[in-house]
Amino acid sequence: MTIRDIAKAAGVSPATVSLVLNNKSGVSEERRQVIQRLLTQNGYEKRCHDKSSLNILFVKYVQYGTIVEHNGDFINRVLDGLQDEADKLRINLTMRNLNSHHFDEIMDCFKTGGYHGSIILGTELDDAFAQKLEHSPIPTVVLDNMVENYELDSVVMDNRGCAFSGVRYLIECGHRKIGFVKSKYDISNFHQRYEGYRSALEKHDIPFEEKYVFEVEPTMHGAYHDMLNALSKGRELPTSFFAGNDSMGAGVVKALKQYSYRVPEQISMIGIDDLPFCSISDPMLTTMAIPKETMGRMAVRRMYEKVLGDSQECIKKLLYPHLVERESVAKL
Repeated sequence: MTIRDIAKAAGVSPATVSLVLNNKSGVSEERRQVIQRLLTQNGYEKRCHDKSSLNILFVKYVQYGTIVEHNGDFINRVLDGLQDEADKLRINLTMRNLNSHHFDEIMDCFKTGGYHGSIILGTELDDAFAQKLEHSPIPTVVLDNMVENYELDSVVMDNRGCAFSGVRYLIECGHRKIGFVKSKYDISNFHQRYEGYRSALEKHDIPFEEKYVFEVEPTMHGAYHDMLNALSKGRELPTSFFAGNDSMGAGVVKALKQYSYRVPEQISMIGIDDLPFCSISDPMLTTMAIPKETMGRMAVRRMYEKVLGDSQECIKKLLYPHLVERESVAKL
């Protein structure tokens, strides 16, 4: 039974069940006993929230694998932030991988593993899994995914605002024919970046042209080969591109150079992430930098508030990236 099922059986709200599960006040003793009996019958452990023994499970969710597994620097720096904040708060952080085929196993782990809360790396999280997470028996915070329309706390970059700012920078540099390097995979962050790109064009009275949207695999190698294929078909090019991430941007730049296009003199490029290779690529890639460590620290801090505080609200936190100017954007 989920928390909602137990709440229905006990004739109370899910929030009341959460209070009992997390050993908090605000529930009468008679009602607490009824709820506790249902929790025990369904494998939920009674939790004691001693600050010196708080156990949090970090889950790296993988659906496609392409984004998470090929973006190691992003993951590592988020983990650095997670671990630093966990150490400060004396939280025991356990890490596990998960794909959509092992959901039941993880839910059992939530119930019986002695964890007080979970932090989910949700870069590749889909609606089906987000819906299941709403019924998690322990407090949950999702990282790198807004999980819009779901009652789940989250910490994520402002993807729409990030793309809007990047495209605005290209416009300020004199560009009017601005393309978008779009991921083939339907991932919420990429979709929001595409919306930000469209919004910036509209805001500055620049007509959107579908012919300037190039769809590629969201890895450097995949983007390179997909762009080579597009160039071999003689597709018309804009004067600049905004790429859904640095890896796609770098792959497209490599393909353009192979076809003797000069970057940025003929075609400019800006990406998102500020991955390490951006500062040594040729040309060095202009990008929108994500505060990765801060995301990790904020996720742990929010989990701490949910487990040990009285915070029952669903809070979604946005972090705004900043522009890092390098060599891949020309001023017209």
